[in-house]
Amino acid sequence: MQTAAVWGIFTIAVIICILMAHRFLTVSHRNEYRKAFLFKGCAGLCFIAAGGLTASLCPDRRFALFVISGLILGLAGDQLLALRFIYPRKHNTFFAIGGSSFAAGHILYIIALFQNDCPVWMAAIPVGAAGVAASLIFARMMKLRAGVMRIPLIGYILILSAALAVSWGNAAGQLLPNRLIFAAGSLLFLISDNILFAFCFGDRRTGAMNRAIHGTYYAAQLSIALSMGLM
Repeated sequence: MQTAAVWGIFTIAVIICILMAHRFLTVSHRNEYRKAFLFKGCAGLCFIAAGGLTASLCPDRRFALFVISGLILGLAGDQLLALRFIYPRKHNTFFAIGGSSFAAGHILYIIALFQNDCPVWMAAIPVGAAGVAASLIFARMMKLRAGVMRIPLIGYILILSAALAVSWGNAAGQLLPNRLIFAAGSLLFLISDNILFAFCFGDRRTGAMNRAIHGTYYAAQLSIALSMGLM
């Protein structure tokens, strides 16, 4: 497929992803959780499709394979998290399994980044430490009460901050567009998941928070997908 055609279809996939995400938020606000599950799945399929398109342009096949696998695990995590609203008695179970799927995806993203170069650790370590510190401060500000989920959430934040650290350390090595876009996606992921934890375990739960969670999340996944096509 010609490069221009790939980018054209990629753009269509992004637009459909946005539309499906908007529809998901609309029905979710009305507590129509089964419809929300469907539209959320469609949005996830769109960012995987976008990643498949940009992967066809990526010269590093191993990098592309790990990133695509991470995107697929993101869709799986999405759907598992959505099931906790359909089956509220198993809320923590679906939350834990979904979070584990996302954590595995972030580990694959880290492995993908090591296909480029070893990160500049003098940049990576402070960024990772800042990610952990910012998450802990935000959790305290939002008065999170995670109960039995506290330890898994901390473990997840450590993995997420490690992905943030490696992506920004990788970008520090060479200030290339694909690396900067991937790093921006990692930062958006950190923001999204911190708001998600506040939404699930804090004192406040608003429509604005839900929109912020998913707006930053889909932007993160699409940014990571986009990075493959710019190598």
